[in-house]
Amino acid sequence: MRSVMPILIVALCAAAPAIAGRPETPPTDPYLWLEDVTGVKPLEWVAAQNRRTTDELASTPSFRDLNARFLGILNSTARIPYVEKIGDSYYNFWRDKDHEHGLWRRTSLDEYRKADPRWETVLDLDALSKTEGVSWVFHGASVLPPENTRCLLALSRGGADAAVVREFDLATREFVTGGFSIPESKSDLSWIDRDRVFVGVAFDSSTMTTSGYPRVIREWKRGTPLESATPVFEARQEDVSVRASRDLTPGFERDFVVRSPTFFTNETYLRRGGRMVKLDKPDDADASPWREWLLIQLRSDWVVGGKTWPAGALLVTKFDAFIAGGRDFQILFEPSARRSLAGFSAMRNAIVVNELDEVKSRLYLASAQDDTWTRVPIAGLPEIGNIGASAVDPHASDDFWLNISDYLSPARLMLGRPGEVNPELLKQSPNFFTAGGA
Repeated sequence: MRSVMPILIVALCAAAPAIAGRPETPPTDPYLWLEDVTGVKPLEWVAAQNRRTTDELASTPSFRDLNARFLGILNSTARIPYVEKIGDSYYNFWRDKDHEHGLWRRTSLDEYRKADPRWETVLDLDALSKTEGVSWVFHGASVLPPENTRCLLALSRGGADAAVVREFDLATREFVTGGFSIPESKSDLSWIDRDRVFVGVAFDSSTMTTSGYPRVIREWKRGTPLESATPVFEARQEDVSVRASRDLTPGFERDFVVRSPTFFTNETYLRRGGRMVKLDKPDDADASPWREWLLIQLRSDWVVGGKTWPAGALLVTKFDAFIAGGRDFQILFEPSARRSLAGFSAMRNAIVVNELDEVKSRLYLASAQDDTWTRVPIAGLPEIGNIGASAVDPHASDDFWLNISDYLSPARLMLGRPGEVNPELLKQSPNFFTAGGA
């Protein structure tokens, strides 16, 4: 009690002015000036604190040993070079001690199966950084199918959230002269077709939300000034963001706008005939159009069509019927006390449903026959471990990647196909620690 009483007395003394009816002066924040995250003084202060921390920790032998070990792992050429299929090639972004900024490169599947594949460099970020005098960080690329030759390449200065976007030609491996290009900002740029894109920029208070993301979406035609792009949708100033995209699945091309009032809610609109048709779903649910279907992932219970669908469920229905007012759902995943949905990935004719059963991955292939959905377990997977699944090429095949790991075994990358008993092992990470022993 003796250790508690002084604290209680101090608390009562501090509250005395308010108890006596006298107005209490709000406390001032001596560190309010740190809110200016790009200001010279705050950045100098942060740099000074970093130096103190570095001097204290980085000078010890244990730190130097750990640092050398971790750098060895991060720079190891035996790491799995994860790939993304674009057209007929498999692209990988690779960094190591000789490529600080990284190489964007590609190979064939037959080459990739080899222990030491032969790679073709598409873009050398180190060379680009040296030529342009900017420390470029690769932020990904959005490719236009089905030709798969043009992409919108995002580059960040030094790893900032904001990025520069430039049109890049995968065939010539060069930036497109006079192509689509956006100055540095937290922009959103996506293909409509070869000569049109949806664009949302965040340059100033007139174009961005209070969160710093795009507020206005426009349709921008090649060869025209960005300022003349046609407005498509305008979000509110206090929203988090708005973005637009075209579903480029052959035969199912559709335009969508997603307004996000918060980080956890969204409104999804179908752009049809110059009108915006709002999808009738809970704001905290995510809608994923896929071919003739619509998938809805719930975060809260949803009462619709005379039935209550539980939070955490994954529902599917016919897209056109839903837009017309139909609410006839089937369930692809239903949560329980021990099961939750880890994710799903749509392929050409099926969907990989990834669920956690007592924190163990269980994967199923869901497909429709005569509009009735069934689920079949994917065979040949470990009983215990974490498994990530994603489509290899959702427009062309039902192949899927499997990235498998657990606490004691090195990560493995496998290639799965519907109907095959055992997925194909493509790559395996080396052992960077000894799993056995005490």
